[in-house]
Amino acid sequence: MLFAKPPVSADDVRAFCARFNEGLRVEYKSNLDESVRKTVPKIVSSFANSRGGVLILGVRTINGVPQTPIEGFEPPVREEIPLTIEAICITNLYPEVFPKIHQIPSDVEGRTFVVVEVDESIEAPHAIENSTLVYVRTGSASNPYQLADVDSVIQLVRRRENPLRTRELLIQRVHDTPHLNSFGTDPPKVSVTICPVMPKGSICSTRDCWEFLDKTRPQPFLSASLRRVNGGVTSFYPGEYGGINTYGVVFGKRKISAALLEGKHPYLRIDDVLSFCARIYWCAAKFLESVGYRGNISAEIRLENFKNQPLPFFNIEYEQEIEQYRSCDTEIVVSDILASENLRPSLLTAIPNIFAQLCWSLWQGGGDFPEADVKSTISSAVAQMNLR
Repeated sequence: MLFAKPPVSADDVRAFCARFNEGLRVEYKSNLDESVRKTVPKIVSSFANSRGGVLILGVRTINGVPQTPIEGFEPPVREEIPLTIEAICITNLYPEVFPKIHQIPSDVEGRTFVVVEVDESIEAPHAIENSTLVYVRTGSASNPYQLADVDSVIQLVRRRENPLRTRELLIQRVHDTPHLNSFGTDPPKVSVTICPVMPKGSICSTRDCWEFLDKTRPQPFLSASLRRVNGGVTSFYPGEYGGINTYGVVFGKRKISAALLEGKHPYLRIDDVLSFCARIYWCAAKFLESVGYRGNISAEIRLENFKNQPLPFFNIEYEQEIEQYRSCDTEIVVSDILASENLRPSLLTAIPNIFAQLCWSLWQGGGDFPEADVKSTISSAVAQMNLR
């Protein structure tokens, strides 16, 4: 997920190297010689046991910093490198880890890159060497992984106690609020929730939450609306509420008001939905960056009470056009998994991608779903918001 999209070229690798040095979620090796093959189990298992990460073969470093020229390495003759790495992970790790492996041709003849993407694992701890050694990441360029101590191993074992349920409980807690009564009786609403995929505990203090919302400019929520609550800060006023907490959950819910076409045909405005979602997304990107969180996050958008509600995502002029955008569902939920490091850099791609999922459920027009046009329209609208 550190790559905003699957890497396919040497330029994709170079762009990645320009952004990331070695550390908690990134490691480089200049080739795939015998010594590197022996360290692959440590690297892959340490990523899986921590917050996931990327190993790239074909990049030389000094003190963890990629060095130019970045040209790849000469692959062994007649060896299927992805199959080799996959076999190493299957035979040397317990439980097995199945990373995503991309072999990318260099623009220098006879050379190649290999990108190994490892997700944070629900099956951790993953051990090597006859299931006796468990490695975790340290984030240090000189010592990127280390043997886990007893407390770390216990924490990894507890990770198996349904982290998805932990995330669901966190999200439920932030949405179970009495301020919902300010919305009135079942109006159409949009909610946005951004949360670590596998929350393990607090990633900051309540003071960090308060100071972030109070001092960040432009303000995600008005200072006068901020309230201290257990484990975080909430903002609420008529028609909207939201906030952040110490687990890294960023959330918001807003009532969507109707506009009128030709003075008499009500419909909901996509701009109201988009501007709110972009604001919460931007808030999450800034907040997680401010507390130094690095890991994969889940981003969810939920439309509630939307049955038979028209929500045009292209401009409409005539009454009959409204029917092309009418929801058949009471609730529409879409989500994506993103790297926290990419939230701000991928603002103009991540939001259009998730909105394309949303608009699919609203498109009742003839022909194929106009995905490319939807993404282009949403991307242009987000760019005009000038979020930084």
